[in-house]
This record gives sequence, C-alpha cells and structure tokens, in this order.
Amino acid sequence: MAYGQTGSGKTHSLLETGTDANGTLDTLGCGLVPRLISELFISIASDFQHEYDVQVAMFQIYNEQVPP
Repeated sequence: MAYGQTGSGKTHSLLETGTDANGTLDTLGCGLVPRLISELFISIASDFQHEYDVQVAMFQIYNEQVPP
C-alpha cells in the first residue's frame, strides 16, 4: 500500500517498468510491483516439484474513489 502527497513518487515507486529513453529494460529502475512479480516467477520456474496457480489483483484509489 502506498499513501502520500500528490507528486511524491508513489506510482513511480510501485509501478515503474524500468525502461530507459531507448526502451531498454533496466531492472535497477523497476518499481516494487514489477520486481516482486519477476522474483515470484523466477522462484516458481525453479521449483519443478510443485504446480502453481497465480492470480493477481490490483486497484488504485484516486481522489478517495475506487473506479468500477
């Protein structure tokens, strides 16, 4: 969960894809969510003994409103 003043970098910190001006992926510049997802699937891919079903849900509350 991220909470804070407008313009303080919440969206960047959470969702930044980590691409530079040329469109090249820079994992050091990725936000929290892309890094967590990447690590999750790397861990799943290395586990050959189990089968995983992954479901993800996200939503943003903006101006104290949840979009439909």
